[in-house]
Amino acid sequence: MTQRTVAKTAGIIVLLMMASLLWMGCSQEVSRTNPKLPPGFQEAQVPAGEISAYLYVSQGTPVTIPTERFGDVQGAGQGSGKAFVIPHVLEVSGLALWTGQALDSSAGAVRFTGESSAEIAQTLLSGVAGVKSWRDAVTLNIVSGSGDWASGMESALKANQRSPFKEAYPAIWDLLRLMPEAPPGKPVAVGFVHVNEQLMNSLATQANLDLSGVGQAFGAANVSDIAFIAYADAPLALPNAIGPDYFKQAGLGAIFVAQSTYPGFVLSFFLGSFADRAGLEKGPTVKGQQVLVKEIEGARLMVATLGNTFFVALAPTREKAEALMTSALASNVKG
Repeated sequence: MTQRTVAKTAGIIVLLMMASLLWMGCSQEVSRTNPKLPPGFQEAQVPAGEISAYLYVSQGTPVTIPTERFGDVQGAGQGSGKAFVIPHVLEVSGLALWTGQALDSSAGAVRFTGESSAEIAQTLLSGVAGVKSWRDAVTLNIVSGSGDWASGMESALKANQRSPFKEAYPAIWDLLRLMPEAPPGKPVAVGFVHVNEQLMNSLATQANLDLSGVGQAFGAANVSDIAFIAYADAPLALPNAIGPDYFKQAGLGAIFVAQSTYPGFVLSFFLGSFADRAGLEKGPTVKGQQVLVKEIEGARLMVATLGNTFFVALAPTREKAEALMTSALASNVKG
């Protein structure tokens, strides 16, 4: 064996050893937890069909929703000869919303605190074009839009073709088990989004948040789904318009979790190279982990990775975002 061959072989061995050490150092296993979830979510059921985004809201006490969100309050009852006394807000004990790959079709089930409120909401929705609704006692089922997805949701809901969430979406349930057991706030909402840049941008726009490029980034990182839980410091009372001011007033923040199919060292390299393009900057050290931060109109975004897992905290203040990130990393990082 020549000296050149020996040197080449030694070099290959050293490279393999370095790659192995890098792999071991970046392939940290994350811990499954018994996460704190909104009341009733573990018993929640979802209709049969392909769901690309899901939101479940429940806080143990009624959530108030402006009545006008369900339709034209001023025109309610006109021409029917029926007198309506309509309150400014309606109380719901919980709600679930689902959408397909595009926001032009959606479905939901809203559970009111009384049948009279459900009847008012149904009456208002009857005047909204492209929306079908029907009541089952205090629950109002809603399907908006047309096409195969909307028709399928309507059929599934009317036939009661449903299954427990953890059975219908086991991969998402597994992501939720990475959430904190002791978060800095009360869990009030939970759900997931299938990674689709157009869908994610549309959802962000509805919340008046500029998250442009985030969907593209997760797609490039080979992430298929993002699970989230929202936490609040005060009982929810939904306003007419949701935006940064409302998030701050309610002390509302969220933790998002996603996993890449790439190994940890590839993900770390990707995140480092993509940070500048996504507007992410080096932030504080949280639980010994360096996090990246971004300021979004009235909100703070923090990103950390453990192995192939993304943890993202979104909150109206830096302190709230850091508290959320600390709780998310607590079960995986000592100190």
